[in-house]
Amino acid sequence: MWTDDTDSRRRHSVKARFRCTDFCQTASETSLLRRYYAASEFRIHLNLISRFTKEMAFIDTDNQDAADASFYNVTAAVGYGCPNMVEDVKVIQFFLQRVFTLPSVARYKPLGTMTVDGKVGPITRAWIVKAQQVARISHANVLVDGIIDKAGNAANPSNATSSKSHTMYTIRAINNALRHGDKAVFKTLTTNPVVPPDVRMIFIQIHAQGPAFNYGIES
Repeated sequence: MWTDDTDSRRRHSVKARFRCTDFCQTASETSLLRRYYAASEFRIHLNLISRFTKEMAFIDTDNQDAADASFYNVTAAVGYGCPNMVEDVKVIQFFLQRVFTLPSVARYKPLGTMTVDGKVGPITRAWIVKAQQVARISHANVLVDGIIDKAGNAANPSNATSSKSHTMYTIRAINNALRHGDKAVFKTLTTNPVVPPDVRMIFIQIHAQGPAFNYGIES
């Protein structure tokens, strides 16, 4: 009762007009906003694709013998002091898990539980070293250095043998072991329930990028 009703109605009317001015949009403004949000989502999608393309393991072929079987290569080295791209690391960790389930290798399985988490810690490094040692026992001339390098580079005409150590790339040896000894899983990495869901997604992305994977004569 201490306020003027007329003045109160006037203030409410001004507030209502203010709210409408702030939040009501014309059809053209709404259309522009929709196009802006659609473009933003598209840019985000492209950025994600670019990230996966640049930082994910990929299908490679022997650059000296195109008829040879394909292999999974890493984007950058995995191991102590290396770039350790998450998707690369997960692929290597899963491959190491599978290698040490092979009957001929299981007795050499290192201590500790290998967790496929994309992080290179003491267990992952120890398993890489052990895999390299076992590869040498099996007459694969790999360097035991605890690092899985990308096979090949711009300065090296071979993606089978390192131009520095003149030894076989460990990633090639691991692919060979799984292609021959773990064939059922190696050929179904995109669908096999043995493969963790996030790692299956990595292989789905890898195969979507191509080229088609050649499993070799024995496939």
